[in-house]
Amino acid sequence: MEYFILKQDQRLMNTAQPQRVSQLLPQELLLPERHNALVGMNLYFTVQKGGLMEPADYIQHPLPLMSDAMKKLLTIWEPAIRSYPVTLNDTERIEHKLYWLMLPPSVHALTEETSFYPDGSLKRLILNAQQLEEYSVCQLAGIRERIILVNLGLAESILRRDYDGICLERIETSV
Repeated sequence: MEYFILKQDQRLMNTAQPQRVSQLLPQELLLPERHNALVGMNLYFTVQKGGLMEPADYIQHPLPLMSDAMKKLLTIWEPAIRSYPVTLNDTERIEHKLYWLMLPPSVHALTEETSFYPDGSLKRLILNAQQLEEYSVCQLAGIRERIILVNLGLAESILRRDYDGICLERIETSV
């Protein structure tokens, strides 16, 4: 099976950029064992000011945020995926947009061939396809970066729809 990294399209210049996320939402709450603390939280972030915002169905940083349409598709493919509503507020244009903080299951699927830079960041990623077989969408565990993976079927489903701001990068796998 082939797998792809879900990425935000960097060609969109003016996508929403939530501000003060680390102050309002501690990183500890994003750990799988702490997800229950997010239930019922009012996640409300102001976006960076300036210019007309281009619509994006996926915002990669600082959190994996997805549009309502994208959330519906991912929920079809992975019904157990955890999602939490997030409101992005543009105070300049007096506009609010609903996004979803998507926290797919974390999976350890690195092979021994995966290599890292001395600072611990990822240099070359090679996945163990057997570890990922049961997941349509998951988050890669055991690395510093936040990487969301989708399988070939879900990647094709994403590409068949009219989503904005999404890129898929094929990843090397070994069996």
